[in-house]
Amino acid sequence: MNLARTAALMLVLVFVITLLGSCGGDGNDKNKSATATQAAGQGSDGADEEIKLTLVAENTKFDKTTLEAPAGKDVALTMENKDSIEHTFSLYPLADSKDPLFAGQRFAGPSFLTYGFTAPETPGTYHFQCDIHPNAMKGDFVVK
Repeated sequence: MNLARTAALMLVLVFVITLLGSCGGDGNDKNKSATATQAAGQGSDGADEEIKLTLVAENTKFDKTTLEAPAGKDVALTMENKDSIEHTFSLYPLADSKDPLFAGQRFAGPSFLTYGFTAPETPGTYHFQCDIHPNAMKGDFVVK
């Protein structure tokens, strides 16, 4: 079961990386916001499409300080943990909030995990962090 889940998650990660890579760019987007990549169906209104985001944890840092998603959309955030220690992804209304809107499970690397949650309904800037290393691993989650 563990091997099957790992293989499935790897396929999801390869798919997301392929989609992001096909969007172009100069390769220097390390600290820019993640592009919300939508699945196929360009002719549709996009109402049921899941937003796919990626985040990498390495050397007790995230590779992005800003993530973006449309209000109220389902989000699939694939996080790659390149460190051997545990990390998490959690979403909060504000940086000093104690109650998360979403709290992801802890996992050690090298590995990856896809978190599923719904972006807040209200547009604005929210806070994300690793709950284990909140001072070093944090950023803004912008809801449009």
